[in-house]
Amino acid sequence: MGATTRCLTGALFALTVGAGGTRLVAQDSVAAAARYGPAIRLIDDVLRAEIADKRLPALFVALVDPSGAVWARGYGVADPATGRAATASTVVRVGAVSKLFTALAVMRQWERGQLDLDASVQRYIPAFEPHNPFSRPITLRQLLAERAGLVREAPVGHYSDTVPVPISTVVASLNETTLAYAPGVRSKDSNAGTTVAGLVVERQAAMPFAEWMQQDVFGPLGMGASAFTRAGVRGRDIAVGESWSLDGRRGRGATFDLGELPAANLYTTVLDLSRVARVLLRGGTLDDGTPFLRPATLAQMWTPQFPDSGANGGVGIGIGIGFVIDRIGDARRVGHDGQVHGFSTALALLPDDSVAAIVIASADGATVVTTRVAAEAVRLMRAARSGAALAPAAAATTMSAERAGELAGAWSGRSTALLLTAPHDTLHRAAVGATPPPDAPARWRDLIGAYGRDDATALLYERDGRLWILIGEFSACALDERGADTLRFPAFGIFDGEAITIERNGAGHPAALRLSGVRLPRRALGPASGNQLVVAPVRSMDVLLREAMSASPPGEPDRAATPDLVELVTLDSTIRLEIRYASTNNLFGTRFYSEARAFLQRPAAQALARVSAGLKGSGVGLLVHDGYRPWYVTRMFWDAAAPSVRPFVANPATGSRHNRGAAVDLSLYDLATGAPVEMVSTYDETTERAFPDYPGGTTRQRWYRDLLRRAMDAEGFSVNEIEWWHYDYAGWERYPIGNAPFERLGAVGRR
Repeated sequence: MGATTRCLTGALFALTVGAGGTRLVAQDSVAAAARYGPAIRLIDDVLRAEIADKRLPALFVALVDPSGAVWARGYGVADPATGRAATASTVVRVGAVSKLFTALAVMRQWERGQLDLDASVQRYIPAFEPHNPFSRPITLRQLLAERAGLVREAPVGHYSDTVPVPISTVVASLNETTLAYAPGVRSKDSNAGTTVAGLVVERQAAMPFAEWMQQDVFGPLGMGASAFTRAGVRGRDIAVGESWSLDGRRGRGATFDLGELPAANLYTTVLDLSRVARVLLRGGTLDDGTPFLRPATLAQMWTPQFPDSGANGGVGIGIGIGFVIDRIGDARRVGHDGQVHGFSTALALLPDDSVAAIVIASADGATVVTTRVAAEAVRLMRAARSGAALAPAAAATTMSAERAGELAGAWSGRSTALLLTAPHDTLHRAAVGATPPPDAPARWRDLIGAYGRDDATALLYERDGRLWILIGEFSACALDERGADTLRFPAFGIFDGEAITIERNGAGHPAALRLSGVRLPRRALGPASGNQLVVAPVRSMDVLLREAMSASPPGEPDRAATPDLVELVTLDSTIRLEIRYASTNNLFGTRFYSEARAFLQRPAAQALARVSAGLKGSGVGLLVHDGYRPWYVTRMFWDAAAPSVRPFVANPATGSRHNRGAAVDLSLYDLATGAPVEMVSTYDETTERAFPDYPGGTTRQRWYRDLLRRAMDAEGFSVNEIEWWHYDYAGWERYPIGNAPFERLGAVGRR
């Protein structure tokens, strides 16, 4: 059984960790199995369904009552690259759940009389002086109840700042910022605020925050596998988080420590989290009977600190001290959710019913899943404890029609993202109306683009006549203009009320965004619209041509279909050609074809002609960049490409779909003017803008991109996952690799 447990043959086990490592200890097996066994089986079904439905690499779960973890295990793989299995002892990151532990540390110091929750923070940090035009001091109570009015992120040490800095430096950088709201008047999420509270703990302890947490919080709770820095869990079994984006990309989550570590940098396990949950369910009492916190202190932490905190914070009942307070049916729930660089966590306690659940996914943006599953788990545990009938939960998290429609309008495309549980076709059809939308206002055109680091970007894009921002891949909202170079977030969301200022270079073009105090430099993703991105070949093209022409395509089994290449313009004269590989205006700046022609296998060519006919009603025609491609050209592409470019070119060892005459690169042109239609990216662009679900650009650009996609889908073509212009025809694998140059394919229809 290793480090995981399940209800097996009528016995239920709990996991404990001692000096010898993880071991299984029976805890009143028969009674526990009788009480929770049916509930566990239902929860197990839900967890398995979520992994399959959302393609989650791993899920981790622990169910807790006052006796401890009654069930804990991992599902899936902790590291997809190695296949290492996920277990209940695997270390994960839990994001904003860190805030709960910082609050526990503050309240332990408060119980000792070392802190005053309602005194000005400047009593403990005299140099803390963010610009505060409201003449109201910031207090610890406000910081821990998300009521201080501080900006979401500090200028340094924030979510995307890879440079390690002490939390004192993070807090000092807040002096460059201005409060978004007066302290005490409005709930506003702030990682910076919790970091300030963490520095207060550090100053009172006269010890680095991470060390004090080990000594004063994790030690007494028995959380031996937890730390606020990655170094603190070095040598343990650490899960690899998965990041993803709305355009379909997936990758390993970042592993650097945040400077705002008291707010979001905790490393732990579901077993360690079950230990703190057990103590909380016992009213703050440790295993030896001594108090970790007094019951009255916990009661205060679980009470909304400001009467209307639920209204502004969107959390139902409100925000206590480090805890979010909500309801599941008629039951009070306290806890926290969090996500950070490849992990999503939900910790839910029903303190009045003595049950708790922890659910963690090794994927960004999956709190919609972890929160729902944790809620279902405590609901089922509560029912089991009371002897009520157990109502099965939905097998997989679904999305409301309102949320699906919002995503369809915001990003106009398919996504493999975890948030999207509605079928792609529904979203895709909803995104394409009968007529093209108007173009974005001219004043926004140079603003639209990407800002920040490669793996932590903010996108400015236009949606339905408004300027929107997408931060962290799945947090999007519309912005209000407040002057020529000032934008403001709406009065909701994680950046509630904050401002964005635009920095411009000497030529007047945007050079960076400054989100409160965080500077996000402009990223150069590709050439100006209509131009061609050119990359330098790694070797001489003349040499590569000689090598490719003397080589032979790979051997392969006989294919079922007989090649029958048809020149596209012979089927529809409105299909226009812009064969860039017959010129030097292409990715490698080299002429590869002797003639500007395009061929496809007959069924594919006929299907493309039907696409062309169907699009005429929308006033556009097909602009073809490439069709059949001789194998030797694919070989040249591959040998010329740098490693960063190779994902965008086919491997000649297997041959490409172009080589088989069953793939086409194309765009659209305006039938009335003959001008190419502007898309989100240029053709053959090797950046994320090329992804068919890239959420940036303008509504009009995305509309045309999706119009082409819908028309091609209907005739049996499927879009390439990283190139919006590349389509493969169904059955492409039935055709053999071709290597004949164009001049050997006949002269019919030559233009």
